[in-house]
Amino acid sequence: MLMKVVKSKATRVRRAVRRTRRTAAVPRRRRRRIRQTLTRLHVVAVRTNTQNTPHNSAGWRAIIEQQGVADQTATFDSTGVARFNNITTLTNAPVALTIEDAAGNELFTRTYGSGREVLVARFA
Repeated sequence: MLMKVVKSKATRVRRAVRRTRRTAAVPRRRRRRIRQTLTRLHVVAVRTNTQNTPHNSAGWRAIIEQQGVADQTATFDSTGVARFNNITTLTNAPVALTIEDAAGNELFTRTYGSGREVLVARFA
């Protein structure tokens, strides 16, 4: 009887060791939060109609003013998007956006807070 008890304890110990080895070898799956940000600041000019269609903005320019930084400009393409290659996102300071047409007339002005990737300008 004593021999049988010793044998079963040894078996239990071996099984416990096998279990710990198996769990240690398998990595725990972690849920990763995906954080994607654009590398450049984009400005989108859309109409205030129900479809939010983009303006035909060829020749327009967007001007960004930040505190302590010189004014920066970018030109719009025909689909209503301007890209600032030298402003990284997320913005860390408030920015003032001004949009001018090809003749230099001011079409839109607004101040946006920090933490932005894209600035959307909705106007008629």
